[in-house]
Amino acid sequence: MRSWLARRYQDRATQPIRQALAEIHPAHGYGAVSWPTLIVADSMDKVSPVSTARALHDQPLCSRLELVGQGGHHLPRRIPEIVAAKIGNFVESLD
Repeated sequence: MRSWLARRYQDRATQPIRQALAEIHPAHGYGAVSWPTLIVADSMDKVSPVSTARALHDQPLCSRLELVGQGGHHLPRRIPEIVAAKIGNFVESLD
């Protein structure tokens, strides 16, 4: 069971994303997102925990969650080759 602090942090961390998605189609929120979405996260990230990425992935999005290691936060800056490869593989997998 997650602590109240972890739940509060996750809610706060995902609020801008939830708000932006709700603005796309206020009546549907997340359900309005039907385009393929790649979520890249690292379990070593202490700023945006992997639980936040999992929570986004668990929404009714058309998403793929890719977990990487040893990048921490700011993945494109710290491990750009790995992030680029994940994006490339994701794009190639689209129909």
